[in-house]
Amino acid sequence: MIDLRSRFSPKAFDKSTIEEADMASIMEIASWAPSAYNEQPWRFHAALRQDEEAFSSFVKVLTEGNQKWAQNASALVFSVVRRERSRDGLRNDYAFYDTGQAVAHMTIAALGHGLQMHQMQGFSPAECRQLLSLPSGIDPVTAIAIGRPTKDQTVDMPHRVRKEGDEVFLFHKSPKA
Repeated sequence: MIDLRSRFSPKAFDKSTIEEADMASIMEIASWAPSAYNEQPWRFHAALRQDEEAFSSFVKVLTEGNQKWAQNASALVFSVVRRERSRDGLRNDYAFYDTGQAVAHMTIAALGHGLQMHQMQGFSPAECRQLLSLPSGIDPVTAIAIGRPTKDQTVDMPHRVRKEGDEVFLFHKSPKA
Protein backbone atom coordinates (compact mmCIF):
# COMPACT_ATOMS: atom_id res chain seq x y z
CA MET A 1 0.00 0.00 0.00
CA ILE A 2 1.32 3.46 -0.90
CA ASP A 3 1.35 5.90 2.01
CA LEU A 4 0.62 9.37 0.63
CA ARG A 5 1.93 10.88 3.86
CA SER A 6 5.41 10.01 2.57
CA ARG A 7 4.89 12.32 -0.42
CA PHE A 8 6.75 15.62 -0.42
CA SER A 9 8.17 18.03 -2.99
CA PRO A 10 11.95 17.64 -2.90
CA LYS A 11 14.28 20.41 -3.97
CA ALA A 12 17.32 18.15 -4.10
CA PHE A 13 17.55 15.10 -6.33
CA ASP A 14 20.35 12.53 -6.54
CA LYS A 15 20.98 12.74 -10.32
CA SER A 16 20.00 9.11 -10.87
CA THR A 17 18.22 8.02 -14.02
CA ILE A 18 14.79 6.48 -14.61
CA GLU A 19 14.35 3.75 -17.17
CA GLU A 20 12.03 4.72 -20.01
CA ALA A 21 9.82 1.71 -19.22
CA ASP A 22 9.37 2.90 -15.61
CA MET A 23 8.50 6.40 -16.78
CA ALA A 24 6.04 4.96 -19.29
CA SER A 25 4.46 2.94 -16.48
CA ILE A 26 4.03 6.07 -14.36
CA MET A 27 2.49 7.98 -17.25
CA GLU A 28 0.22 5.06 -18.13
CA ILE A 29 -1.26 5.14 -14.62
CA ALA A 30 -1.93 8.85 -15.14
CA SER A 31 -3.83 8.01 -18.32
CA TRP A 32 -6.40 6.09 -16.24
CA ALA A 33 -7.47 9.20 -14.29
CA PRO A 34 -11.16 10.05 -14.63
CA SER A 35 -12.16 12.92 -16.89
CA ALA A 36 -15.39 14.57 -17.95
CA TYR A 37 -16.85 12.68 -20.93
CA ASN A 38 -13.62 10.65 -20.92
CA GLU A 39 -11.99 13.53 -22.82
CA GLN A 40 -8.56 12.95 -21.26
CA PRO A 41 -7.58 16.52 -22.13
CA TRP A 42 -4.04 16.15 -20.74
CA ARG A 43 -0.79 15.36 -22.46
CA PHE A 44 2.54 14.80 -20.75
CA HIS A 45 5.80 15.68 -22.47
CA ALA A 46 8.79 14.06 -20.74
CA ALA A 47 12.57 14.30 -21.04
CA LEU A 48 14.78 11.80 -19.25
CA ARG A 49 18.12 12.74 -17.72
CA GLN A 50 19.99 10.23 -19.90
CA ASP A 51 18.94 12.14 -23.04
CA GLU A 52 21.13 15.13 -22.23
CA GLU A 53 20.00 17.32 -25.14
CA ALA A 54 16.26 16.88 -24.55
CA PHE A 55 16.64 17.15 -20.76
CA SER A 56 18.71 20.33 -21.04
CA SER A 57 16.10 21.92 -23.35
CA PHE A 58 13.42 21.25 -20.71
CA VAL A 59 15.60 22.68 -17.91
CA LYS A 60 16.08 25.93 -19.88
CA VAL A 61 12.31 26.57 -19.85
CA LEU A 62 12.25 26.64 -16.03
CA THR A 63 12.79 29.82 -14.03
CA GLU A 64 16.35 30.36 -12.85
CA GLY A 65 15.54 29.37 -9.28
CA ASN A 66 13.97 26.08 -10.37
CA GLN A 67 16.78 25.34 -12.82
CA LYS A 68 19.28 25.20 -9.96
CA TRP A 69 17.73 22.18 -8.28
CA ALA A 70 15.54 20.61 -11.01
CA GLN A 71 18.57 20.00 -13.23
CA ASN A 72 19.41 17.12 -10.88
CA ALA A 73 16.06 15.34 -11.33
CA SER A 74 15.78 12.06 -13.21
CA ALA A 75 13.03 13.35 -15.50
CA LEU A 76 11.29 16.59 -16.31
CA VAL A 77 7.71 16.63 -17.49
CA PHE A 78 5.43 19.35 -18.80
CA SER A 79 1.71 18.77 -18.41
CA VAL A 80 -0.40 20.45 -21.05
CA VAL A 81 -4.14 20.68 -21.52
CA ARG A 82 -6.49 20.80 -24.49
CA ARG A 83 -9.07 23.47 -23.65
CA GLU A 84 -11.72 22.34 -26.16
CA ARG A 85 -13.62 19.08 -26.15
CA SER A 86 -12.64 16.80 -29.00
CA ARG A 87 -16.19 15.55 -29.49
CA ASP A 88 -17.78 18.92 -30.33
CA GLY A 89 -15.11 21.64 -30.17
CA LEU A 90 -16.80 23.43 -27.26
CA ARG A 91 -14.87 24.81 -24.29
CA ASN A 92 -14.07 22.15 -21.71
CA ASP A 93 -14.58 23.86 -18.36
CA TYR A 94 -13.19 20.79 -16.56
CA ALA A 95 -10.00 20.31 -18.56
CA PHE A 96 -7.69 21.76 -15.90
CA TYR A 97 -9.42 19.82 -13.13
CA ASP A 98 -9.11 16.61 -15.13
CA THR A 99 -5.44 17.30 -15.85
CA GLY A 100 -4.86 17.82 -12.13
CA GLN A 101 -6.38 14.42 -11.47
CA ALA A 102 -4.03 12.82 -13.99
CA VAL A 103 -1.06 14.49 -12.29
CA ALA A 104 -2.31 13.21 -8.92
CA HIS A 105 -2.44 9.68 -10.35
CA MET A 106 1.09 10.21 -11.67
CA THR A 107 2.20 11.27 -8.18
CA ILE A 108 0.88 8.05 -6.67
CA ALA A 109 2.46 5.97 -9.43
CA ALA A 110 5.83 7.69 -8.89
CA LEU A 111 5.66 6.88 -5.18
CA GLY A 112 5.09 3.25 -6.12
CA HIS A 113 8.38 3.37 -8.04
CA GLY A 114 10.22 4.89 -5.07
CA LEU A 115 10.26 8.34 -6.68
CA GLN A 116 9.06 11.79 -5.64
CA MET A 117 7.65 14.60 -7.77
CA HIS A 118 7.95 18.35 -7.40
CA GLN A 119 5.33 20.26 -9.37
CA MET A 120 6.21 23.80 -10.46
CA GLN A 121 4.55 26.85 -11.81
CA GLY A 122 7.98 28.44 -12.22
CA PHE A 123 8.55 28.09 -15.95
CA SER A 124 7.96 30.15 -19.07
CA PRO A 125 4.70 29.07 -20.73
CA ALA A 126 5.73 30.87 -23.94
CA GLU A 127 9.07 29.04 -24.09
CA CYS A 128 7.34 25.77 -23.23
CA ARG A 129 4.83 26.32 -26.02
CA GLN A 130 7.66 26.93 -28.48
CA LEU A 131 9.80 24.00 -27.27
CA LEU A 132 6.91 21.54 -27.52
CA SER A 133 5.44 23.10 -30.70
CA LEU A 134 2.05 23.38 -29.01
CA PRO A 135 -0.78 24.45 -31.30
CA SER A 136 -3.40 27.00 -30.36
CA GLY A 137 -5.87 25.57 -27.86
CA ILE A 138 -3.21 23.52 -26.05
CA ASP A 139 -1.82 25.22 -22.95
CA PRO A 140 1.10 24.37 -20.66
CA VAL A 141 -0.08 23.78 -17.08
CA THR A 142 2.82 22.67 -14.88
CA ALA A 143 6.42 21.57 -14.95
CA ILE A 144 7.19 18.46 -12.91
CA ALA A 145 10.56 17.20 -11.68
CA ILE A 146 10.67 13.47 -10.90
CA GLY A 147 13.42 11.56 -9.19
CA ARG A 148 14.95 10.24 -6.01
CA PRO A 149 15.53 12.85 -3.31
CA THR A 150 19.03 13.16 -1.89
CA LYS A 151 19.53 11.10 1.25
CA ASP A 152 20.30 14.12 3.45
CA GLN A 153 17.10 15.95 2.54
CA THR A 154 14.57 16.16 5.31
CA VAL A 155 10.94 17.01 5.01
CA ASP A 156 10.18 20.45 6.40
CA MET A 157 7.61 19.26 8.93
CA PRO A 158 6.02 22.66 9.75
CA HIS A 159 4.96 22.88 6.10
CA ARG A 160 3.69 19.31 6.17
CA VAL A 161 0.88 20.10 8.60
CA ARG A 162 -2.52 19.57 7.10
CA LYS A 163 -5.74 21.38 7.97
CA GLU A 164 -8.08 19.67 10.38
CA GLY A 165 -10.95 17.68 8.89
CA ASP A 166 -13.60 20.21 9.88
CA GLU A 167 -11.71 22.89 7.94
CA VAL A 168 -11.84 20.99 4.67
CA PHE A 169 -14.81 18.64 4.98
CA LEU A 170 -18.15 20.31 5.46
CA PHE A 171 -21.05 17.95 6.01
CA HIS A 172 -24.44 19.33 5.07
CA LYS A 173 -27.41 17.80 6.79
CA SER A 174 -31.09 18.22 6.25
CA PRO A 175 -32.83 20.51 8.77
CA LYS A 176 -34.39 18.71 11.68
CA ALA A 177 -38.15 18.78 11.65
